[in-house]
Amino acid sequence: MGKSQREKRRFSGTSILGATKSTVDKDTDVVYVEDPDDEFIGSNNFNYTIVVVGEHPYTEAAGDSDTLTIAHSKA
Repeated sequence: MGKSQREKRRFSGTSILGATKSTVDKDTDVVYVEDPDDEFIGSNNFNYTIVVVGEHPYTEAAGDSDTLTIAHSKA
C-alpha cells in the first residue's frame, strides 16, 4: 500500500465541523473560527457554542503530562 493510500485511511472520516453542518437545520448558520478573539465573540449573538480542544500528537512513551496546560500556537 502506497503512502498516499495509508494517509487516506488514516485521515478518512467525518470531522466535528462536517458532522455539525450535516446535522443541524439547513437554515442554521454554522460559524467556524479557529481562534476567535473577545471582540468577535462579543459582537455576535450566538445561541450555542461547540468548543473542541485537542492535544499535540505524541507517542505512548512520552504522552503523559503532569500539567493541564494547553499549548498556544500563536507566536
